[in-house]
Amino acid sequence: MTRAALFALTAVAPAASADLVDGPIVAPYDAQVSVGFVSESAGWIGELSWIGTLDSPESPTFIMDNRASPDDPAIPIAEVQQGDILFFQYEIITGTLNTYRQDDFDGALQFKHQWISNDTAQLHIEDIELPGGDQDFNDAVYAVTFTPIPAPGSTALFCTGLALLVQRRRQGV
Repeated sequence: MTRAALFALTAVAPAASADLVDGPIVAPYDAQVSVGFVSESAGWIGELSWIGTLDSPESPTFIMDNRASPDDPAIPIAEVQQGDILFFQYEIITGTLNTYRQDDFDGALQFKHQWISNDTAQLHIEDIELPGGDQDFNDAVYAVTFTPIPAPGSTALFCTGLALLVQRRRQGV
């Protein structure tokens, strides 16, 4: 994404924040979850970490900070099941130091999200503790992408079909 496109995206962010919703992201299906950087408009540096799902909390695992590039590849973070509730942590490491966790009631207020396709939600973060700040939720924006995991039965069926095709070619049929 070009700098002009990033500027345009940032310029409309306050108006777009009306489309953002509270609450954590819920996995739409069994999937590999990856996180990529989208944009930031913060003066402070913050770090996004994965803290697991509601049923499988983990110690925070650093993913990336808000100075990453939109051109950087997305980082795979976990395999989840349909309906899993995903939790992230955002820690401000310059400026007014704060740590916000989605599994904490007050910390969860700093996060909103928006589905931009069937397989991608954008996680929006406000880095100044609410109710302060400008409440535009564009201080750090990350893409949370879900890539389906084939069911074991479909993988076995695919392999069986492939084996039959290879056998037919060997027999010259």
